[in-house]
Amino acid sequence: MEPAVRQRFEKIEAILRDVAEGHAAALVRMAQAETRMDRAEARMDRAELRMDRIEARMDRNDQRIGKRMHGFENLVRMGFAELRRVEKVQQQKWAGIDQKIDALVDAQLRTEASLKTLLDSLRKGGNGHQGGRPH
Repeated sequence: MEPAVRQRFEKIEAILRDVAEGHAAALVRMAQAETRMDRAEARMDRAELRMDRIEARMDRNDQRIGKRMHGFENLVRMGFAELRRVEKVQQQKWAGIDQKIDALVDAQLRTEASLKTLLDSLRKGGNGHQGGRPH
């Protein structure tokens, strides 16, 4: 083979060797990238499973909280109903007490009037007759 052709052939052969080596290195890098990607996907899958479990737990908590809130609402309703009942009973008791106080006031006024009459008669002396005895 002629030296010029041989030189060109060796040059082409060197270029092909460089290309093959570059291609082989690229394949190694690609395999490493795929391995990293597979690990990343596995981490993402585990993260998604954790998120699913967390969401399920949150849903259960939401349901429990909803039930508790419903229970609290019922307790508040019952409490207000009880307050209304107690208030009604208290009003009835106070109405009775007010009537008794009014009766006591009337009795006290009558007693004071009777006592005043008694004291006035005692001051005038005698037993109700005009003449009376001297002192």
